[in-house]
Amino acid sequence: MVAHIEGREGTAPGPSGDTGALATFEGDRLHRQLSAAAFLEVTAPQARTRSAGPTDDQKEFAVTTLAFSETEALDRARWVARRYGIHLSKTTIRTFRTCPKAYRLEKVERMPGIAGMTRAQARGTAVHSALEVALKHLGADGETRTTELLETSFPDEAELLLGWVRTGVAYVLGQGGRVTLIEDFAKLDRSRSAGFTLHARLDAAVEGGRLGGVEVIDFKTGAICPRPDNVRLDAEAGIHRLILGGMTPARPIHITQLHLPSATPVTVELTDDEVLAAWNDVSDARDEIRTALESDDFPARPGPHCASCQHRSGCPDAGKLR
Repeated sequence: MVAHIEGREGTAPGPSGDTGALATFEGDRLHRQLSAAAFLEVTAPQARTRSAGPTDDQKEFAVTTLAFSETEALDRARWVARRYGIHLSKTTIRTFRTCPKAYRLEKVERMPGIAGMTRAQARGTAVHSALEVALKHLGADGETRTTELLETSFPDEAELLLGWVRTGVAYVLGQGGRVTLIEDFAKLDRSRSAGFTLHARLDAAVEGGRLGGVEVIDFKTGAICPRPDNVRLDAEAGIHRLILGGMTPARPIHITQLHLPSATPVTVELTDDEVLAAWNDVSDARDEIRTALESDDFPARPGPHCASCQHRSGCPDAGKLR
């Protein structure tokens, strides 16, 4: 299996006779391993194009779904899942596993959420936006734009946050190589072979830098500095590794979580077993959501998370906390 994941030999045929067991990927662990090997290292990388935003069809689907009854919305979601696979991301998986009812309201019924975020979340969003500006407009112009953005968003913390941004820019540029992604959306489309498409927003990626291969950099603004063992267990790190594995032939792939408040980078290279575990976890999430869609079983799980749920106003179960 390691040989397949590393791409040192051809992918073994699955029980159906199809390379990578593409036609029989329905949850069996061996089939999952073969399919993982098929896309992690062996297949040709996908062409990388910048997202142009939602298509007219996607916009129409989003609008018309809002007018559907609950039954019609569920039927539509089932049809989309069967035809195009399950759309997965770190946030989608976390939402479903935290509260399936919240997933149904957001992804099936397309209920508009309540806008708003905590101060910490707003600060993190502002810093990420500032880093995007700074990395795309290097020099005095970028510094001016970044300063204006932060002074407008957080005038009382602008100088502190500007220091965080400078830390992020210095790290990215200090890696050398070629910056290939800056605050961009990326995906791994395995809708045909594995029944899902995996999405993520990547803060930055550097190819051919001092670490060699490719390094994806995830900016962190929280109070706690991550540790290597935390990064290895982080679902987001596994998702980033899976997506990068399908985007570029460059190896090795390093995952760096850069803690901006302490200027501490934590870098790991996931092992074959860890990459496979990430694939299996995503596959499990696909199965869980697919089962919920087919059975219409989306139980509410009230808890502290209800206080920050964007759909609490339309969820009768949120009141059970009071």
